[in-house]
Amino acid sequence: MAQDSLGILIRATKERRCVALRVGGEGPLRVIEPHVIYLDLEGIAVVECFQTKGPVAEGEMLPAWQALPLKRIESVFLLNTEFRARVEEGFEPDKVQGLNNLIAVVKDPLATLGKKRAEAAGAPLLTQARALWGHVGSAIDRALAADDRPPRGH
Repeated sequence: MAQDSLGILIRATKERRCVALRVGGEGPLRVIEPHVIYLDLEGIAVVECFQTKGPVAEGEMLPAWQALPLKRIESVFLLNTEFRARVEEGFEPDKVQGLNNLIAVVKDPLATLGKKRAEAAGAPLLTQARALWGHVGSAIDRALAADDRPPRGH
């Protein structure tokens, strides 16, 4: 894998951006969310990622966690799509920080809390968003109802 590909993967990890890549002669591209890049015990660079699209081993289902040796990656394309660290799917930032030979790790305000602390901090983001939209919807409904009334003094 070219040095440029490693640079793209590092940038994607730090910016929480998805990547499309081709692995070891596979035809279709994979779409991944890179979370950690490190050197394993043999000195081989590995990207730990959450794969959302593309080919997987027989019997595997997507989305799924993957550990891809960078030497098998042939092409890398940085996408504009951003992602959130997958704490609910098992990403543990506290454990990652202890890795030797860490090259890059995803930074996410919610992920840095850790899974248990994020749960203790309140409802998941989706639940919070739904609640907010419920309040916004109610305010819009009240405003529209007020507009249906005839003007005063006429």
